[in-house]
Amino acid sequence: RLSLNIMKGQFAHKYSSIGVQLVSECEWQMSRDWLYRSPISSTAFLGDFKWERECPKVNWDLTTYNTFLNAVLSKQTSPYVNMTLMNPDPMNLWSADEIEGNTKHTNHLVHPSVEFVRVQWRKLGVGEWINAWDMIGNDSDIWKRDVKDADAQCNSARGEGC
Repeated sequence: RLSLNIMKGQFAHKYSSIGVQLVSECEWQMSRDWLYRSPISSTAFLGDFKWERECPKVNWDLTTYNTFLNAVLSKQTSPYVNMTLMNPDPMNLWSADEIEGNTKHTNHLVHPSVEFVRVQWRKLGVGEWINAWDMIGNDSDIWKRDVKDADAQCNSARGEGC
């Protein structure tokens, strides 16, 4: 009885043309010296193997975590909330980490399905989750500005954060 386990490597998520060959150990040793034929063996091609990638992680940086862990924000506080997000996994990158021309040879680590990283908020314990937004324009009255949904990705997600 034979049990075979194929595990995903650290860098690749797909392996092509996997094959297995079983060879008689006794004949293999003899074939190195004086056996006139190939050792008794059996070959099977198992095909391609592919693993689905996990989504990249998102963490708060330590300052953001300590500032907002037990904070309650209201209309009386600042209309801005400054926070920093980070990707702690250097082997599973956000799409903003893709480099044109692949000059750092890291594009194979970029997750192909990350469209955006969003921060959402809601009233304490009730209501729908609402996307945080970026304000457009520079009117001093922030309530007159347009907004668009914010994508929290940046090229420094694994360094100082976004």
